[in-house]
Amino acid sequence: MCGANPERTQTGDYAITGTVAVDGVRRPGAYVRLLDKDGEFVAESPTSREGSFAFFAAPGDWTVRLILPTGSIDRRTVLTEKGGASVEFAV
Repeated sequence: MCGANPERTQTGDYAITGTVAVDGVRRPGAYVRLLDKDGEFVAESPTSREGSFAFFAAPGDWTVRLILPTGSIDRRTVLTEKGGASVEFAV
């Protein structure tokens, strides 16, 4: 189970949420990808007007990848059944 929505998080869903900031300013329209434990592509979402993103995913090991013109940055996270995870990118 997985989905992406940069605008909101649904109560009760397992979510990986976060923000993207470039030079201290939150960045709308940046692309963030969700990869499974094997590094396989699962979902992609642009950041919202406030530079935030959200993926709804089942508990497990995940990687969130920020896509930049100069390359990419990965952040690993683990979702548990007890709640979500937050991933912040400051470039």
